[in-house]
Amino acid sequence: MIILLTILKIIGILLLVLLGILVVLAVLVVFVPVRYRVDTCRREGGASPMAAEVKITWLLHIVNAAISYPEAPYIRVRLFCFTLFRSDKERTGQKEALGQQPVEAPKPEAVNEKVESAPKKAPGISPEKPVSPEKAEKKENQAQEGHKEEAGEETAGRNLGIIEKLLEFFSRLLGIIKNIRYTIRRICDKIKDIVNNIQYYSNILKSDVFQRTWTLCSGQVLALLKSIRPRKFTGKLLIGLGDPARTGQALAIYGILYPMVGSHIEVTPDFGQRVLEWDFFVKGKITVFRFLKIAWALFFSRDLRRLLKLLKREAA
Repeated sequence: MIILLTILKIIGILLLVLLGILVVLAVLVVFVPVRYRVDTCRREGGASPMAAEVKITWLLHIVNAAISYPEAPYIRVRLFCFTLFRSDKERTGQKEALGQQPVEAPKPEAVNEKVESAPKKAPGISPEKPVSPEKAEKKENQAQEGHKEEAGEETAGRNLGIIEKLLEFFSRLLGIIKNIRYTIRRICDKIKDIVNNIQYYSNILKSDVFQRTWTLCSGQVLALLKSIRPRKFTGKLLIGLGDPARTGQALAIYGILYPMVGSHIEVTPDFGQRVLEWDFFVKGKITVFRFLKIAWALFFSRDLRRLLKLLKREAA
């Protein structure tokens, strides 16, 4: 019994230790920020005038990712100073490409066609028997009656064809009129639906539910942008547009933005030549806790759920 209790005690301690490790990891993921750093510069001349380097680190550089340009971009993952993965490392054991031999297409064989001509036999000419005049008159009368009947049938067929064409024309005209009427009615119905939808959604935009939801969402978005904005941003810019007037216009735009970026960016104009050079440094951090907080506020917002139901025309 004592041995069994000891085993259960050890298992419980191990489970508690494992649970504590998971809790610590969850707290680290939520509250420890992911830090980023961007260095970029541009110099006139050279094969690749622009260069950039991005570094992303987490938890005292335990996880480290970096991308560089114009050099080959790479991703490196480290854990306690040990490199676990690096994408730019040369891979061993490459497969050799197998050469393919060209396959000659088969040549088509010539086919000789023989045309056999069969002699045609001349039909035999049988002597005609003499016909009596009475039979000849009967045949002529029968031929004339046949011609008259054929002419009458042709006339009746023409009349029937004209009548059928007139009926087909009037039926098509009636169908066109019906289609025009149906199209006009359908267009009117669509216009009514559009007007009703505009009135419906305009009433939603004027409602208190939308105003409260807009206030909540805009506040959360501004808080998110404020949390992920760069903590440090410095740079130098040398600009010359080749025309003193255009360069002066660019400086005027910089003067408008000076209250916001004047202490971080230094602009030097060049009125004599066309040039563009810069050197920027950006540093900041992103915390998962901020995203979870925003998701929590939006998920448990009754006004947001009610607004979504109204937009979907569901029962609010």
